[in-house]
This record gives sequence, C-alpha cells and structure tokens, in this order.
Amino acid sequence: MLLGDVFVISLRLDVHADLGTRHCFILDVELWSMDRHHPPNYDSFEFESKRTIEISLVSTNLIAASRHLFFHHSVFTVLTLSVYASLVSVLPRRKKQELDTVLDSKSRQIHLLTGYVLIQAIDSIEQFIVRNWKMGSVHFDHCNINSEIESMKSRIEYSDNPWNEIEDVAVSLSSRLSLIHNQLVQLCVGYPVISSNLLQQYRKFRAKTLAELFFYNENLSCDISVSNPIDKILSVVLKSKYIEKIPRFPIFCSEMDSCVNNWSIILEDRFIISPGAVVEITPCDMKVKCTDAGPMGDDLEPLSRGSLSGIRSCFPWLKRKTVTESPSSRCLHSVGDHRTTWAFSEDQQRSVYFSDENLNAIIDFLMTREQLKTDLQSQNLFGGFLYSEQASVLSPFVTTQTVQPTHLIVFVHGLDGTCDDLSSYQNIFRIVSDNAPQFHYLLSSANHAKTWSDIDALADNLLSEVQSHVTKFAEPPARISFVAHSLGGIIVRAAVCRKEAQEWLTSRLHCLLTINSPHLGLAYVGKSINFGIQFMQWWKQSRSIQQLSLKDEVTFYDSFLFRLSRKKTFGLFRCVLLVGTYTDSFVPFHSALLAPCKPAMKDPSALGTTYREMLTNVNNEILLTGRTTVVVRYSTLHSISSAVGNRFTGRAAHIAAVEDDTFIEKLLANSALKYFIE
Repeated sequence: MLLGDVFVISLRLDVHADLGTRHCFILDVELWSMDRHHPPNYDSFEFESKRTIEISLVSTNLIAASRHLFFHHSVFTVLTLSVYASLVSVLPRRKKQELDTVLDSKSRQIHLLTGYVLIQAIDSIEQFIVRNWKMGSVHFDHCNINSEIESMKSRIEYSDNPWNEIEDVAVSLSSRLSLIHNQLVQLCVGYPVISSNLLQQYRKFRAKTLAELFFYNENLSCDISVSNPIDKILSVVLKSKYIEKIPRFPIFCSEMDSCVNNWSIILEDRFIISPGAVVEITPCDMKVKCTDAGPMGDDLEPLSRGSLSGIRSCFPWLKRKTVTESPSSRCLHSVGDHRTTWAFSEDQQRSVYFSDENLNAIIDFLMTREQLKTDLQSQNLFGGFLYSEQASVLSPFVTTQTVQPTHLIVFVHGLDGTCDDLSSYQNIFRIVSDNAPQFHYLLSSANHAKTWSDIDALADNLLSEVQSHVTKFAEPPARISFVAHSLGGIIVRAAVCRKEAQEWLTSRLHCLLTINSPHLGLAYVGKSINFGIQFMQWWKQSRSIQQLSLKDEVTFYDSFLFRLSRKKTFGLFRCVLLVGTYTDSFVPFHSALLAPCKPAMKDPSALGTTYREMLTNVNNEILLTGRTTVVVRYSTLHSISSAVGNRFTGRAAHIAAVEDDTFIEKLLANSALKYFIE
C-alpha cells in the first residue's frame, strides 16, 4: 500500500451476530524503511515500528474519524489515517423453503430490529453528507426515520406473506444503504478537506483527554517549603473508576492514548514568586503538610441555583478562566454543571462518533470525575482543579507576532545516558509548539560516556558545547533554556554558575526543566537501592555518584552538593520547573522536587541537618533572587509497562518521564510549554 492511497476492508459478521452490540476491528499499521541510496527492493526494507489501532464499529452509526499515528524512528514519523466505517447491508437467509404464514413474536422483533438498524445506518450517513454537502455534488432524498419505521411495520404486519415482505424490506433497505455508502465514498475520497475537518475534531478530542488526570493548584510563595500528601492523593485517585472511564476515540491506539493500561497522573503545584514580597525560610519552617487543614473554598457560602450572577462567579468555565487566575474563587461544582466541561461545538455534537451511547458514557465519566474531586476535598487533600475543567484547553501558546526572540533549548541527558535520551522531548516540543521558528534545539553529547566523572568537569564540557553552538548563530539567541534528566539537572546547575558563563550566558537564561534530578542528593533511599548505588560507585569508580551521595568529602558541609546549594543556580532562571516521579527508587521524589522529606525532618544526625540546610539554601535563593518569577513542581505517577527487572529495581519509574510520549505531550501541551514562551 502506498502513502496517500485509499483501500476498502469488507467484514462479514457471523450470521448470529447481534447488530445491536458494538464490534471492534483491530488493524496493525507497520513502519518499514530502507536506505534511500539503494535501488528500490522489497527485500531491502527493514521493520522499524508498529502501531495497533482499534476501530469501534456500531451498526446504527457511521464512524467517520481521522487521527495522527506517530512512530518511533530516528526522528518522529507521523501518518494520518482517516476511517469511514458503516454497515453496508443485511441479507436474511432462509433455513427452509416453506415458511409459516404467521410470524412469532421473537422473529417479528428480530426482523424489526434489523430494519431499524438499516434505517438508522442510512440516516447516519445522510446526516454526515448533509453536513459536508458544500464540499461535493452529492444529492439524495433525505430519510425520515419515524415514517420509514412505521411504513416498515405496516408492510410486515398487514402482509399476507410476511416472510417474503421481510426479505423485500431487507433487500430494499440494503440497496439504499449500499448506494448511499458509495456516494459517501465518492464524497470523502474526492474532497480531502473533509478529512481535515475530522482531524481538527480529533485534535480537540485529544486535547480534552490529555487534560484529564492533570491536577493543578496555585500556592503562595511562602508555602514553597510545605509538602503535600501526594501518597494519599494518588491513593484516592487510583481507587476511583476515573481512569478506566476516560472516553476513547473511535480510532483507538493503546500506545498513544490514555487508557486503563496506559496513563500518567500529574499533580502541579505552582508557586508565584512576588517581586515585592521578601520571605526567608529557616530550617525550622520546613514541614510536611498536614491533611487536617481545610481545602480552598470551605468558607464560601452555599451556591443558590436561582442566582445566575452567583453561578457565573463560582463556576470558572462560564467566565473562560485561564490557568493564571487565582484558585481562591473556585468552589465545589455540581455534577450537572460539570457536564459542560466536555461540551463540544454544534458540529461536534452531531458528529457521527458521538452516538447516544458515547454521550451517556461521557456523562457517566463526568459524574465519576466529580465524585473523585468531592472525595479529595472531603478528606482535605486537594483544593485545586483539573486542566480538563477549563472552558478551552490546549490554547496555542505561541504568539502570532512576526518577530520572536530566538530561543535555544538544550537537552542534557543523565548518568550513563546518550544524546538521544531526550529526543522525544525535542520532537514533542516541535509538535506542540507547531514547529515555531524561534525555537532551536541542541541535544547535548559533550558528556557521552563520561558521566561517571567529576560533575565539575562535566559542567565545563556542557558549557563549552553550548558556547560553541551559540557561535554558529548569525546573532546569539536571546534566550537559552535547559531540559535535563537525572544527573543532567545537576550538571546544568554546576555549569550556569561558572564565572565564565556570566559574560555570555547568565543574561540569556530563561527556563530550567529538570526531570527526576537529585538536587538534594541520593540520601534517604531504600536499603537495597543504597546498596546498589554504592556497588555502582565501586564498580565504576565513579566520582559523580560519590558527589550525589554526599560522600565525596570528609564532612557534609564540604560536599559538592552542599556547596552547590549555596551558589546562585536556580535563581538565574526566570522559570524553574521540577518533575519528580513518586515511585522513582533511583532518585528520591523529594530530592527531585526540592520538597521536605519526612525522614530528613526527623533525622537529628549530621546528614539530616545538612539535608535541611541544603533545602533551605535552595528555597531562599529562589525566593530572594529577584529574577525567578515562578516555580512549578510536577508530582507524577506512571503506569509501568516495561520489563519486570526495570520495575523491580525502580529504574522503570526513573526513566518513564523521558520514555512515555503521552506523558511528555500532556506535560508540555497543558502546562510546561507556556513557561518557555513567556
């Protein structure tokens, strides 16, 4: 099959198949490639990647949908697939030639249902053609469902030979259905703009689903030293049926879409740093947030349904709130009102894949989601909201101004990594930003196979690489941001505070996104993980692991990480974004998020004191620098589908945030990308 080609797949259902149930058609789409410098030869093609899609088939409805399929390759490869699926005909078969002259009630019900299904299928295609008739010259006589059904009933009921009448009705309706299906094919194949419209509907649908399981909360800067009860929040979410009821697109791909086996939860805590406010934190101020504090909005008066102004003031989507607004005016919402958050335009509501069954499922999903929020608030665990509750999601972050400042984004891999580790972030940056011309990308390779060395040396390598790359620009980029995984986050911090960086780099620093980076070291991990870390340090004779373990010097106060915490690193960036995976066993969750750790808060030893002072140094640097305007913590949890060994050791959770493309798209599209734009 060639790209851009059209093909037809005919399915014959079992003679006893129930036309009233939903059927699923599974299709494997494979990507094969060959060296373009070689002569074309089928034997030269090599398999690269595969996507398995599931197409929902409903006898009464035309399924007309389009979507993107992304494949992993040296670069992202995308295929656009449009599907038009419909029942074509139903032909009754006689078991015997001589039939009874009277229909029994069961046979009558079965054949009336068959006729009803055929009429509904005809009407579904007609409605689609009516919505798109301006794009082609297809004409037909519109079907009136009620009159058609009544006519069919009368013909069968008052016929002297009902069995022959049943056959005539089925053949007549099937012929009409086949004819109008051919007209549909003529319309859709000849006018690709229809597929473009369907693709736009898919993007809106995907935007909604990507915004699910993404919780958001806005906090005061003075609360930066307070940690939320993430474990309890995640426990409540996982016990609910929220995840399994997330709506599915008619062309479903389990590798790309959120489902019960492929999901990620993100809890975003955003701290706005006010330039006028001066807040200094001491080690005594740090604490783990208790769960007996009331959630936001508990002091609000009950909402009266009779007051329209009151409703507008309390329900944010009626005023099209943006994510920059304060959450203080938000309150509990009723289930009925919450249904508007999955509302669609008139064309979408009439879209062929939003059948009554699908709409009922969406309503059930919204009620489940609202119940989850109620449970979280009743237990004083969460007072924010979900990105999917906004009136509009995934608004384009990239402005339409003709001149944009050149922005270089540098991707830095972690321990024993390669420059390709963060290629998914680069690819999805391009997709979500619509390939914005101001963005330029650099996958750092300066420390390939060197990450076991001293972090200071690694920082020098990175700094030299970025400086060398900047000299290739006709004009130096106005902004430079970093996206770093694991050890890469520490390397970036060590690089930007160099004296030689002040002349050309410091003034251009904009955004820092670190993913599971051990900013506070590898202390307070499990015993087995600690043993593994020490074994790797001995085996590789690794200086960097010594430094991350706070064992590179005689005293903790002379260690590399403690000295780094006293330097200005985070405070050089306008936006600081921290991603931490709750089940990460390699890098402690609290170390990645610069959050208090319960064992460290209670530890009277020199290690506990050092840990608390490091956290205090970093938080005070961010609050008092005068340059940083926002700090965002992303607490994440992933469904792990990798090898058993990786899940057992905790490595799967550590690398999930760089391997899960759906998570990366969710993170960038809903939240993180806007900080690179601001």
